[in-house]
Amino acid sequence: MKKILTFLLPLITLLFSGFAFAQQAAAEPGFFTGIFISAFALATSLWFIVGLAVFILWLAHVDSTGWSLMWVALLSFLVYSAFAIPPLYAGIFAIAYLPIGGWWSGVRWKNYTTTLVNAYNRKGLGKTGHSYDLLCETVNPAENKTRLGNWVVVWPFSMVDNVVGDTIDLVLSKMSGYYMRVTTAALQNVK
Repeated sequence: MKKILTFLLPLITLLFSGFAFAQQAAAEPGFFTGIFISAFALATSLWFIVGLAVFILWLAHVDSTGWSLMWVALLSFLVYSAFAIPPLYAGIFAIAYLPIGGWWSGVRWKNYTTTLVNAYNRKGLGKTGHSYDLLCETVNPAENKTRLGNWVVVWPFSMVDNVVGDTIDLVLSKMSGYYMRVTTAALQNVK
């Protein structure tokens, strides 16, 4: 993580200076210079924003709670700045964003607890002992406030991660079934 931050922090500094330079050039353009510089800064900023979104998607995938929140806040600020979104629209977006995140957090929590309980049941440990107490502590919402809050904030990235992950799992399961049939047919030819 330290290497990633060491790489990203200079880029962020460059991005902010690019925004300032583009605003200055757009305010006082000389011939096409101002247009070119502001277009270049915007294009660079857009690629940086896309890269940052992909990075946040990866953080959502690995369930990195604190870092995800910080980077989503930065991405929100960059999008707000780069596209000059009016404050009214930003407020409406924020009001709609959080309830959807709350709903997604509930969906993720249900999947998370179901997965843990199913894995526990496969071990056949029952409702007594240290393992059961540990399971109860693990699925206690009070012990998972950070995780739940993270799912509220990073819901678009978490949703994409889940949809892509489920699609990949489906394709792999279909492919593994095909490969198993081919293998079974080949093994029947053994003499």
